[in-house]
Amino acid sequence: MTQGMVEITSLGEIVAIVRPFNAPFRRVVEKAGFEHRRRVTLSDQCEYDYFILSKAKERR
Repeated sequence: MTQGMVEITSLGEIVAIVRPFNAPFRRVVEKAGFEHRRRVTLSDQCEYDYFILSKAKERR
């Protein structure tokens, strides 16, 4: 499914942000092929794990 999303868009990457305590959704994102890049703090002053799925990765 994620392969199709990356291929049908002109975007080079798709981003997902997940609250650190949300382990079930983190597993879904990782199984979909997203890679964890870093932890970020957003404007709500909460921390999130930042994941990315890039078009380059899907072509490997």
